Amino acid sequence: MWTVDALEVFALRSPGGDRFTAFVNALIAADGFVHGITDAEISANLKTTVPDGGVDTEVRVPFVTESGWFNAPTCWQYKATDGRNVSARDLRDEIHKPFARQLIERGYAYRLAICDDLPAEKRAEWEQLLLLEARNLNASVPVPM
Repeated sequence: MWTVDALEVFALRSPGGDRFTAFVNALIAADGFVHGITDAEISANLKTTVPDGGVDTEVRVPFVTESGWFNAPTCWQYKATDGRNVSARDLRDEIHKPFARQLIERGYAYRLAICDDLPAEKRAEWEQLLLLEARNLNASVPVPM
């Protein structure tokens, strides 16, 4: 299995987040390709300075992976920053942006990629917060990650 060291990911932080966005988009596209997902099923945007309604990438179809990240259609939001720069309010604001909200209401799983190495406790806290917010939009939505 291919792995990436956290220090390698930190180098992807840039003003505007274009390097981190390109990296995560490439990971999603590669995982999709390996599992037979066509480019037409993935809508990714590298323009980090254009409002996106809270969705940087949309994967329209589910597919089974070992990670479980794609067990439903997914909407992805990226933050090319240190986790200390992201607050609970930021998380709530992001998941309630118009396009993210629309997709979650339709049953999409919410995914958040942060350019940081979060401790397990912080990750669990954020996932619980996102779960509560997502379930307020759609009671049967898959668990956010």
